[in-house]
Amino acid sequence: MAASKEEKIREMIEKMDKELDEWMESRPKRKPDKDAWTEDNWEEEMKKHPAFCSEAPDDVDNAEKYPAWAALQAIKYDENDTPEEKAIQYKDEGNHYFKLKLYKKATIAYTIGLQQKCEKPEVNAILLTNRAAAHFRLGNNRTALGDVTKAKELKPDHVKAINRGALCCMELKLFADAVSWCDELLRISFTATWGCRSGQKDKTIQQLRAKADKLKRSQEKDRRKAQAQEKKQKAQHNRLLQAIKVCLDENDCLVWPVMFMYPEYMETDFIQEFHEEARVVDHLDAMFGSERAPWDVEGKYKPDNIEVYFEETSKSKLHKVTAEMMLKDILSDSR
Repeated sequence: MAASKEEKIREMIEKMDKELDEWMESRPKRKPDKDAWTEDNWEEEMKKHPAFCSEAPDDVDNAEKYPAWAALQAIKYDENDTPEEKAIQYKDEGNHYFKLKLYKKATIAYTIGLQQKCEKPEVNAILLTNRAAAHFRLGNNRTALGDVTKAKELKPDHVKAINRGALCCMELKLFADAVSWCDELLRISFTATWGCRSGQKDKTIQQLRAKADKLKRSQEKDRRKAQAQEKKQKAQHNRLLQAIKVCLDENDCLVWPVMFMYPEYMETDFIQEFHEEARVVDHLDAMFGSERAPWDVEGKYKPDNIEVYFEETSKSKLHKVTAEMMLKDILSDSR
């Protein structure tokens, strides 16, 4: 590429940078930058920039008013540049922003590079991996994992993509997946790819794998514990449902579950089988006749001095009844 053209493109990129900076400054100052771009809104936010608008302004030809549009059009539609050259230009631009820790700008550049529809898988794999690295820095780990997964499909031996995938899985607490990514990484020769001794990288990945495996085992243990607890609670719930079922005895009389509550001491008694023809006092005699309840420290609860009420649940209201009444008479009360 001629020097004059490089200079022209550099000037155009500077104009784009300025316009992008002004656009970012105009955004509402609600939260720190990191909160403004999340995994859920980063694409929507990007679309507000000229590079992603679906429609151009009516007076887009006004270069002074829309310098970013003018620069973008010149770069995107330069007849002398191939899709690969454009993609590489945006990749380099993204790398520049990444080194400056301008990760949002980097994601924009890498995304535009991917939109050039370069036919070389390795170029697109690099763009995806680099964009994943920028998203990773922004905390968008799910998005980053999606990018490296696509990159690995394009270039199965892309070490940086696989390494990033393992790190994303660790952050997302997908420890079993992290182990798989590490295993895949260990199967690749690092000597040619990383330009260093294989053992050095092997050791780093092995340490990461060991950590992921340990956390995976702990996670699985917690999951089994939670499942056992859930199973226990479900069994208790089923037993309770069985206990409180209304049934018929051999004489076709209804048998009800009944709970006595003693608000003064916050205690309860549960009668699993209370025959409808049994009197309340019959159960009071069984519970308080010969021995006092452990919680009745003053010995006040006697069958002959206990007042009995039933609750009208629809109105949260109590109604007094006599202890001599049979359960079926209390249940037939219209209240």
